[in-house]
Amino acid sequence: ALIGVFEAAVEAGWAQFNPARGIKLEDGSYNATEEEVETGPIEKLPVDMVRKIIETARTQEAVIGNTPWCDSLALSFLAQTGLRFGELAALKWKFVDFKKKRVFVRAAVRKDKNGTAVGGPKNSGSNRRRTPKSRRSVFLTNELVAELKEWKLRSPKSGDDDRVFL
Repeated sequence: ALIGVFEAAVEAGWAQFNPARGIKLEDGSYNATEEEVETGPIEKLPVDMVRKIIETARTQEAVIGNTPWCDSLALSFLAQTGLRFGELAALKWKFVDFKKKRVFVRAAVRKDKNGTAVGGPKNSGSNRRRTPKSRRSVFLTNELVAELKEWKLRSPKSGDDDRVFL
């Protein structure tokens, strides 16, 4: 379905190429337990592959034009800070300290029985308690600080209580 959506976008002139073309679907079955997932080895992407993914997102933003998107910044932010996706999705501007070059992780978005909810970061295991290091501050590189400042200036939502990544 995704390949078809992108093909339609290319035909309509909304995209220059179909990024989903050539993607092969994997077996959808998943037999690992939650504990195995949390304690198992973490697969790492090569740095050059991460750079290509970010650059592809940046290229797509240029195609979109004047619409304020920040996908490449979000990907770069995740790669450089190690935040979980839910933590990134819940990050508000008031938790970005440009002077000290830090972000303060205080919340995370996660799925629940009613859809999505915002709560404390990294609820662990079946007891749903926060892990000791879940609320933390994370260092930002000078490059990331500059990109965040630029994004804040052009973002349609830049108040203290607005989310950084729309």
